[in-house]
Amino acid sequence: MLRKLCKVEPTQKSRLMNAIFMLSNSKSSSVLFECANTIIQLTTAPSAIKIAIQSYLALLQDQNDNNVKLIVLNKITVLKKKYGKILEEYISDILNIIREDSVQSVEINQKVLELVTDLASNRNVKEVGLFLENEIYKAKKMTDTANKKSADGESKAADKSQISTSSTNEYRFLLIKCINQISQMFPETIPQMIFPLMDSFLQFEKKGSMASLETIIFIREVVEIYPQHRQ
Repeated sequence: MLRKLCKVEPTQKSRLMNAIFMLSNSKSSSVLFECANTIIQLTTAPSAIKIAIQSYLALLQDQNDNNVKLIVLNKITVLKKKYGKILEEYISDILNIIREDSVQSVEINQKVLELVTDLASNRNVKEVGLFLENEIYKAKKMTDTANKKSADGESKAADKSQISTSSTNEYRFLLIKCINQISQMFPETIPQMIFPLMDSFLQFEKKGSMASLETIIFIREVVEIYPQHRQ
């Protein structure tokens, strides 16, 4: 309704936008979503865009429905094209989407990693590098735990562990792809990445898996292009 009024009565836009900003403090997910969408459609002011982004991020933190999260992530991805510099300020919040649970959804994690790769910059690459390093070790730990449950548990528990391991392996593969892209853009992150990868994804990964193959390719490219990392 407010969106329509802004278009019908453009002279009242400022007053109506203030009402929308007030509604962005709502605890209702549907209200938050509509407020963010309305703001994006009606203005390009950086301060307003930040309110919209904050509303989307609040939805991602509060929602348990992965379908809703995917919709919101798609909205943020669209914003990246025009408001990438503003989104860079929220890299910590975007990373927290994965930190909550590394394998909540492979599709969600893929979208987040793609977004993080596109938003990586000189001012946030240290934080992104630390996040990826921690996720490497977390993925290994989750696989070790799943394998132990599979070995010790009964058939139902073993089936659940196999599903968990499969999701974690997919996530490892996505991690390596992201690391490869980040290291190409920011070679200074290579030392931070290469040793955790060798420790976690080569020594403990099943031979011939996509994650291990991608790791081998990445390490081979690194030592060919950067001789200083051969030792």
